[in-house]
Amino acid sequence: MRVLIIDDNADSTLALRMLLELEGHEVEVAHDGRSGLEACARSLPEVVLCDLVLPDMHGTDVGRALPSGARKIAVTGHDPADVRAACESAGFALVMQKPLDLDALLQGMSPA
Repeated sequence: MRVLIIDDNADSTLALRMLLELEGHEVEVAHDGRSGLEACARSLPEVVLCDLVLPDMHGTDVGRALPSGARKIAVTGHDPADVRAACESAGFALVMQKPLDLDALLQGMSPA
């Protein structure tokens, strides 16, 4: 799958990118909302993993601006239950808490 990670934490993004690439996915990374939206328009990912706290935009605003064709997964350092309703209204199919469980993420990346 083509995966776009939008997250400002360079270290965790690098690790996640490497793990997803080892699983055979093509991964692109953006470190803020605006560059994430530009990357999405350019690469047309099948899955977008978007952190909710970005330096220039809130992740729910990014989610609303992403095209509907990609499976959108929100990523947060907080309790997912606290943001689930806002994420669902922004078009996210799933909300996952950091640190991400790779097996759960891979399962969540596939359409149900």
